[in-house]
Amino acid sequence: MKYIILVALVVISASSTLHAQKNIPSQVVWNFEQKFPKAENIHWDKENSSEYEAQFFWNGEQHSANFNTKGEWLETEAVILFRELPDLVQQSVLQSHKKEKIRLVARIEKAKGDTYYEIEIKQFFFSREVFYDSEGNEIKS
Repeated sequence: MKYIILVALVVISASSTLHAQKNIPSQVVWNFEQKFPKAENIHWDKENSSEYEAQFFWNGEQHSANFNTKGEWLETEAVILFRELPDLVQQSVLQSHKKEKIRLVARIEKAKGDTYYEIEIKQFFFSREVFYDSEGNEIKS
């Protein structure tokens, strides 16, 4: 009996995941597959009324990529190590946020060719995000 319940739960879980991912427009999925061949563990979400976001692993890194409803790629975010930041960005972060704890670092590549860096900083019981350009300038998001 326990086995039957376990199998039923697995089937229900799998079908609800597949159902959620069926609502992604085919052009979005096709463009994603062209841009990120061999991506693994792909999970789709509707980011907002005009964007879809895929979270996945690709080339050994954790990524997320956003596409608009027409399937056009908007941006890709990859989790990276602090030491992988450009030197100017590392220096700026260390100067501007000396006493704060860094929780997460990500590289954001935009469709227009720009690259930004997101630094998640822990402050007491919450976190905030700060963004830098490739030259180490903190930018408003």
